[in-house]
Amino acid sequence: MDALAATCYKFTELDYNEVCVSYHHMMSLQIIRTWFKVGKMFMNYIVTSPEKPLGTIEKHWWRWEYQDASGNLPHIHCLLWTKESKHELMDLVKLQDRVWCSLGSFFKTPSEVQAYVDEELLPDASVETISDVLDSVKKILFHSCAQAGYHCMHQVGTKDGDLQCRVADYFDENPIPSSYGYKKMNPLHQQEAMDLFEKLGLYDKHGEPLDSRFDAGQYVYPANHGEHLSP
Repeated sequence: MDALAATCYKFTELDYNEVCVSYHHMMSLQIIRTWFKVGKMFMNYIVTSPEKPLGTIEKHWWRWEYQDASGNLPHIHCLLWTKESKHELMDLVKLQDRVWCSLGSFFKTPSEVQAYVDEELLPDASVETISDVLDSVKKILFHSCAQAGYHCMHQVGTKDGDLQCRVADYFDENPIPSSYGYKKMNPLHQQEAMDLFEKLGLYDKHGEPLDSRFDAGQYVYPANHGEHLSP
């Protein structure tokens, strides 16, 4: 131990920094390999698992996206086509119920908690266990622009300060924050496109879609004030 201490004592600051960098490079290789394996296993679980956590997946597409910022791990973007149709009311209810955007959504009833225990996804149904899970939710899913280094901001106007966060705060976005809903949006079609849509019978002369499938908008989820969660 004394010999090791004596060796470390002789390190210059440059030597010490080089050793730290080498260590980080060595560890990061294994971390990234494991990260890729887990990501692939997770997507295979969603798509092929008999448990069907997101329902029957009829088609899927996914890819890794790499980040420019130092220290950011690659993450997955995916599109999943399920058996349900969002244009059928009961199917839409099933689809929306799979999307949670508030702490209160995670454990709605005691029977839901017990179901996780029965599947051995939770050790027990105690208050302490539930609190631990919700603490993890806060750490993982809560969005903070400052903690994200403001990489989530995008330009929405011509001025320098015209920035907006890409991660929606559904308490502000949802007209009725206590329920699931749909928020119409202006697609900003050019007039030539609108004239063509009218000729094709897709829109009326006032620019309103004649088929609800052409309504431009986004689904919004129940959310609580101050809980800026990623759904």
